[in-house]
Amino acid sequence: MLPAAGHAYSSHHVPRRTGNRHVADYYVPFDTFETSDGWVSIVCATDDHWAKLTQAMKRADLAANESLRHLHGRIEEIDEVTQWIGDWTRHKTREDVSALCEKLRIPAAPLRDQRRQDQPKTEETGLATFPWQHDAHSSRSDGTWRDRRRDQLDRTR
Repeated sequence: MLPAAGHAYSSHHVPRRTGNRHVADYYVPFDTFETSDGWVSIVCATDDHWAKLTQAMKRADLAANESLRHLHGRIEEIDEVTQWIGDWTRHKTREDVSALCEKLRIPAAPLRDQRRQDQPKTEETGLATFPWQHDAHSSRSDGTWRDRRRDQLDRTR
């Protein structure tokens, strides 16, 4: 939201909705992509990141495309760039994409599904409280997330 506010302030107009893309298209790609088991976020903040991503994707044609080598060209073809990356990630796991990007030093991260119960730290710390975790016997909960969080903190003290 902060980039959107800054863009609106500097450009004097309300930015269009961009989903997970960067509001001002300062980075392309800057988006989330579906994988075989969830989603991954990938950001090419530099032209070098883009070159490395085309290497990871084994897309020599994209690496050789002169218009895509620089940000301006990728902005012009943002929908196509997004599609090409999505086609690549769709057949890989989010951990596979993230590991390959990490190896090549491309900013990327797997997105975690908060509905999955295999994330003990999230639950342990109370970072997120899920409906199925509501403690009906809580002494002072009226059902709001703040009350549940307060109760969790009280139990850890």
